[in-house]
Amino acid sequence: MSESLQVERDGRFLRTFLHLPANGPPWPLVVFAHGWVGHPRKFTRLFGRWVAAGYAVAAPAFPLTNDEASAPDFDDVASQPADVAAVLDALTQDARFDGGRVAAAGFSLGAVTTLGFVFGSQPDPRVSAAIAISGHEPWFDTLTPRACPLLVVHGRLDRAVPYEGGVAVYRRALPPKALLSIALPRHQDHVEDDPPTAGEEVVDEVTTAFLDRVLRRAPAPAPDVGAAIGRLENDGIW
Repeated sequence: MSESLQVERDGRFLRTFLHLPANGPPWPLVVFAHGWVGHPRKFTRLFGRWVAAGYAVAAPAFPLTNDEASAPDFDDVASQPADVAAVLDALTQDARFDGGRVAAAGFSLGAVTTLGFVFGSQPDPRVSAAIAISGHEPWFDTLTPRACPLLVVHGRLDRAVPYEGGVAVYRRALPPKALLSIALPRHQDHVEDDPPTAGEEVVDEVTTAFLDRVLRRAPAPAPDVGAAIGRLENDGIW
């Protein structure tokens, strides 16, 4: 099931796309932030995997960094953590969503947004897990390490956002944490719907297993990641 919701914050309008599980609520919730000139429509495969596992996904289109913005502004990312908070404000008033089991996730500039939202100088205490895909530390805020479970996903050959940026986030974070390193080229291929790659199945599996482990306390072991695709480093998650 899918719906959309219009969220307003200080004159900023965020069309938020909701992907809802078939099973009955209340659902644990993942709030997802897209990247620079991105859009939630580019991640339907990943969202579908999370929804099939029983998670509701809320994905706002940020007003000045989505691919439909008339005047895109890269530096508007500094406003996006507050946008995510506004979306979460709206959803936690809806009894269908389990406000006690919330994860924040994001890709590229959206990962920067997520890190600022969860680990910035004013972290949101409602979030109990974070996933940062192909991102790095925000330049508009200072990360404050806290014991919030974190999964970092990054490509070793990423030329848009170098691998070292994701590793630095992982190294600074407190446990529990995990790092999935993808041994494939390109920045977005293992995350966005197109083009399909071998790495996307690994990202789908590991992110879902992470959510199961930290939001549902599932006792399953760490996923098996083939060496040809990547490597999973784990400190206190599994």
